[in-house]
Amino acid sequence: MLSPFECGRETCFTWVDYDDGEVLCFAVDRIEKQIQSDYRQPGISAHLIDVEPGLVKHLWKKHGLEPHRLARLMPEQVDHWPPILIAEHKDRHIMIDGGHRMVRAYQFGVEQIPGWLISADVWRPYLIDLSQIENDPRELRENMSYYHQSGFSGIA
Repeated sequence: MLSPFECGRETCFTWVDYDDGEVLCFAVDRIEKQIQSDYRQPGISAHLIDVEPGLVKHLWKKHGLEPHRLARLMPEQVDHWPPILIAEHKDRHIMIDGGHRMVRAYQFGVEQIPGWLISADVWRPYLIDLSQIENDPRELRENMSYYHQSGFSGIA
């Protein structure tokens, strides 16, 4: 696991399993760099991801999508957007990057967008150890670009 203090101002995504309380904080920029360095490695696979209205509605209502980030995603650029990142965890898929792109794709009538499906063997080394900041979360806020422990926070 990574120390939150070695991540600086990197993009991070914190996910909470509301059933069992598990908290995972992904160092998204580092996972993205790992994929870019060798996207053919085991545990990484490219897919076309369906733009599902139910997911888009959930993202829109629950996940704090910033309007200015949505506005800068233009329809003529759809083919040039980076793939979304989806982490496989237990029996589910967690979108760790790409919520804004998913919503805009829906708004533009796009039915599928590219994405990387990433196994735990690939993303686990890029988890941030939040236990180091339990006593003073202000330290984490000062050292990371975004801190929020609920749902799909910090997605690009």
